[in-house]
Amino acid sequence: FAANLCSFVVLTRPRLRRRPTFSYLAFLSLSNALLSLIHATFNLLAGYFDIAVEHLPLFIFCRFLNRFAIDFLTHFSLYTLTAVDLDRIRTVTSKTANDQRYSRTNSGRQRGCASAFIRVCLVESFLAIISFLFNAHWLVLYGYVEKDPTSLDDITVCAPFLNDTSNFNIYTEAYNKYVLSILPIAEIVLFNILPFVISVLATIIILRHISIKYTLLSHINKRLKKSRRRMELHLSILLISLNCVFILLTTPHNIYQVYILKIR
Repeated sequence: FAANLCSFVVLTRPRLRRRPTFSYLAFLSLSNALLSLIHATFNLLAGYFDIAVEHLPLFIFCRFLNRFAIDFLTHFSLYTLTAVDLDRIRTVTSKTANDQRYSRTNSGRQRGCASAFIRVCLVESFLAIISFLFNAHWLVLYGYVEKDPTSLDDITVCAPFLNDTSNFNIYTEAYNKYVLSILPIAEIVLFNILPFVISVLATIIILRHISIKYTLLSHINKRLKKSRRRMELHLSILLISLNCVFILLTTPHNIYQVYILKIR
């Protein structure tokens, strides 16, 4: 949490906000920081206070934090990284954009940086709205409260209405079918396979661009090596590193998800 929060503070500095890549990474750091905070909260409650979700309020801890917030932030982070990839591909493959960036005056560059940051904020707002709509069902339909047969206390059941026969009707049956059959397929396609494919393609395109750039830089003078184009190469290398980590960490999970879906 602390590392992601520090990254967000650093990446939102005015000098770094001039580049869309750093702006996207700032949103990614903030999302990961909040996600880490939620996981840390549940670990503290369970490990130090011996409090499970079953003994906490249904809406706040089960529906909002345990399901909606975690899925919302995870999906938001995935597509923020995808947005970084797409923006970087546009940057490295667009000769017009590069020429305009290096030919602007100071005032024109400042206006361009402000418009680029606003564009990033609009893209992130759109991703947040889509993620909210996709995960809004957790807030109203997921989980229920039942009586403990031994102590007659209320217990929060953070699961679909499979065993809640008292409230079972045609709507809960349809929702159970959606959560157990339709939602896993949608999540595999939208939040596993699609970001994975985009990340792999982006890595290949950016890596090819870097190899060409370094070949050109090795044949020109040292002054050009210290120019702004050098920063563009460093940004591309940074993004490739992020993509490689993303691919390595998500590949086992994707394989597991496909395997579980096949069993079902």
